[in-house]
Formats: sequence, structure tokens, C-alpha cells
Amino acid sequence: IIQFLDQTIPFAKNQSLRDISLITNQNPSVAVHKKIIEKALGQLDTEEPSLKQNFNAQRPVIGVGTYILGSQPGTIEAEWFDSGSDEHKTLKGLATGGTPGVFEGNYKVVYFDSSGGIDAELDLEIVRNGKTFDLYWSKNNEVRLFGVGFKCEDRMVLSYRPFD
Repeated sequence: IIQFLDQTIPFAKNQSLRDISLITNQNPSVAVHKKIIEKALGQLDTEEPSLKQNFNAQRPVIGVGTYILGSQPGTIEAEWFDSGSDEHKTLKGLATGGTPGVFEGNYKVVYFDSSGGIDAELDLEIVRNGKTFDLYWSKNNEVRLFGVGFKCEDRMVLSYRPFD
């Protein structure tokens, strides 16, 4: 028996996927579900990349971070992580040139890799929209990343993605 979505599907080990596919073809994520069923039946080609590998190869870059006003006036200290990183740990950054005491403004920001080297140098514009913020990271006057954030206690929590 396979539990598939809200249905229980009885099958024998030598049963074809044809009967099961009659049910799964009505589902928008049929390819993923068929792979799960094939794997359960032992019919998945071992040379084929796993579902996780396929997802990781196609996943969009999505990032998260926190900003805290720095100890030096007009600076922001950043901690960040994104899905494009091969390392699963947070990294640091430092933004300078802003208005002391507030997040909104224009900054020059440097993000560091895990060895302390420079990962990226970008211009950052933070625009306040009521209780939230829009963030725009650019290089050579071309927006590369877009994000949103909100203040939580003494810091800003944010997420970002490439700007399409």
C-alpha cells in the first residue's frame, strides 16, 4: 500500500506504474510524485539524479539576514546566508556611509566570505515604507538584488533575492 496525497493505493511489487499514474496524472506535481512512487517500488533508475539534486541545481537564490546599527555612526553590521552558498553557515558584512541612528539611507556595503575575504562590494539603498523596508543592492548603477525587511527590537530582519 502506498499513501499518495489523500488516497491509499494498493499495489504489488511487480505492478506497473500505469494504474498509479491514472491517479497521479491529475496532480500538478505529477513528476515529483511519480518519482517518489517509483522509488518506493524500486523502479527508480539509480543513475538518475535525486529529487534533491534536481531541486538544488534549479533552485533560485534566496537569502536571509539581520542588520544591526553599527558601533560606528552611519554603519550597519550584517549577518547573512543565502541558498547559493555551498557552506551552510552565516557570513558577515559591513555597510558604511549611512545616516547615524537609522537604517534607511544609502550605503557602501562589503560582504565577507568564510575566510574573511571580500565576497561582494555593493551599493545599498534602504527605503522605509511605514513599518517595513525595501532594500536594493546595486553594482555600477544596476540593481542586482531586491529585499524586504522589518525592525525587530534593535535590528532589521530581512530576506532578499536576485532582481529580475
